[in-house]
Amino acid sequence: CARVGLVDAYEGVTRTARGKPYAVARGAPPHANFNFSVSHDGDYVLVASEPLALVGVDVCGGKQRCEALSESLEPYRAAFSIEEWAAFFSGGVDLDAFLALWACKEAFAKA
Repeated sequence: CARVGLVDAYEGVTRTARGKPYAVARGAPPHANFNFSVSHDGDYVLVASEPLALVGVDVCGGKQRCEALSESLEPYRAAFSIEEWAAFFSGGVDLDAFLALWACKEAFAKA
């Protein structure tokens, strides 16, 4: 907090029970903390912050950065429900659908 000039506003950084870091507001109610999430891939960086709710973000640099996935998505099947897999992948590999759904799942998990 001192590095970015917030030493008077925040006591420091701690973690939730699941290990997510957040900045603890000085003298504020326990729910008023600075929650943040960061994701990066290639040339892309995404940051989200929210003082009252947990947040999560994920970014994917696009299909060119994920060419290895075009061979098979089977190793990732366990991360999807039966309904998700059927809806998005029953007609073959849809890399765009996979990347979008994977980013949403990652962001949710990070929150």
